[in-house]
Amino acid sequence: MKNKKRLVIFLFIELVVCLLLAFFKKGDSGRAYASLIEFPLAQLGSILRSLSLSSQLGNIAAIILYISIGFLPLAYLAYRHYRKKKGLEDILLPILSLLLFMILYLMINPSLINRWFGPLTFPGVSLAGMGKSILGGVFYSALAAYLILKAIRNIEQRDTDKLLDILAYLFYIAMAIGIFSVFYLGVGTLAMDIQALKDANTGPAIWLSPSYLFMILAFILENTPTLLLIYIFIVAIRLVEALRVDRYSDEVIASSKKVFRLSKFALLFIMVGNLAFNLLQVICSKYLYNVAYKTLVPLNLLGLSLLMLLVGRYFSQSKKLYTDNQLFI
Repeated sequence: MKNKKRLVIFLFIELVVCLLLAFFKKGDSGRAYASLIEFPLAQLGSILRSLSLSSQLGNIAAIILYISIGFLPLAYLAYRHYRKKKGLEDILLPILSLLLFMILYLMINPSLINRWFGPLTFPGVSLAGMGKSILGGVFYSALAAYLILKAIRNIEQRDTDKLLDILAYLFYIAMAIGIFSVFYLGVGTLAMDIQALKDANTGPAIWLSPSYLFMILAFILENTPTLLLIYIFIVAIRLVEALRVDRYSDEVIASSKKVFRLSKFALLFIMVGNLAFNLLQVICSKYLYNVAYKTLVPLNLLGLSLLMLLVGRYFSQSKKLYTDNQLFI
């Protein structure tokens, strides 16, 4: 119970911080997210560039630091080889080292980024202008691939209690990401879209209130499933804790059934909400300056519902067999 209170307090604090940041940035969450992806590679590049241009001695120091940072994955590979803990995923370490050398070099010389990406653009966005974010994303995708492959291999060697701990940590991470995506990225994007609609329609006779209302409704429809998933994860953590104590307890069965009910409710909410939202847009379309017809197919919630239904039945039958065996003994 104490851990649950701490979790709720942490999520609430994260929610408030994300809202404050979203409003403080005035909807510029996309650029802030891009800056997050760049960190710390862009900052390291700036530091090394400043150090290199400061003096001849500074240039030598910058070169030494550049080589040292680039060789970090290879040094870790050598350490694992020395400890005889190598795994198949370690093949990615030389690739990470190569990426570090290339990306840091481009970060130190940002003018080369524009040459590298050239004139390619996405609609309304210059690819060259997002070069640092793209490079950071490439590096973090490779790092994530290495960590996930390593985690998968390590999981196979863990006992049940350790696996339950890992599952709980994954739920914590998923909840934190969910709060961030809804109350920072989502709210920031909504504010930016509302401002863009307002700037594009400045006529005195234009009535934008219905459009604002439907944009807010669309935001609620898109993000409520994420909030429901966060609550489902909180209940799932309770299920994990119950499994750790006694996998045949009533708490395990009750928690698995509650996760199933919540998943089913979230599924029904998405489907009914999506239908009602699209119908309302059709009815009110002549008053709207911005529409967003959506077709949502929540396969993740459907899969989670079926999984929890099977888990609940499995533990219910296991408990019955366990009770019968205890009575027989």
